[in-house]
Amino acid sequence: MANPFSLAALKTEIQTDPASLGYGAVVHADDCARVATKINTIGAGGAFAVLLPSITALAFQTCLDATEFTSLTALNLSQLGMLLSGGSGKLATGVVTIRRGIFTAGTFPNTRTNLGAIIQRQGSRAEVLWGTGTVVSATQVAQAMGV
Repeated sequence: MANPFSLAALKTEIQTDPASLGYGAVVHADDCARVATKINTIGAGGAFAVLLPSITALAFQTCLDATEFTSLTALNLSQLGMLLSGGSGKLATGVVTIRRGIFTAGTFPNTRTNLGAIIQRQGSRAEVLWGTGTVVSATQVAQAMGV
């Protein structure tokens, strides 16, 4: 889970550059814009996966492997029915993690793989650190670095 955004955390990220994005020294406004671009670029410096806020119930259903589905117990089918019966047609990805209880490791590998693939996307370093949808501005970089 992402931590709350703070200028202190941003400063530490820039100074330590743990993902090796190459922030470099921030000494004037041009550097701030460059650093903001690097930290906001999706996929820069590696594969940063972030959870989507929600998926559709239909997308969830398409992940179910037909062969594995027949192996579900009555309890698992009941849990799955409750999960998919929401009125909005959207499932929060936090709720989708209930799949771990329904589709146990080793028993439902295809379904688990399929679900894992649709509940996340490539993200930026900012999103990994502070949550999906986070964008760091050049102004925030300047404030964090005292420029």
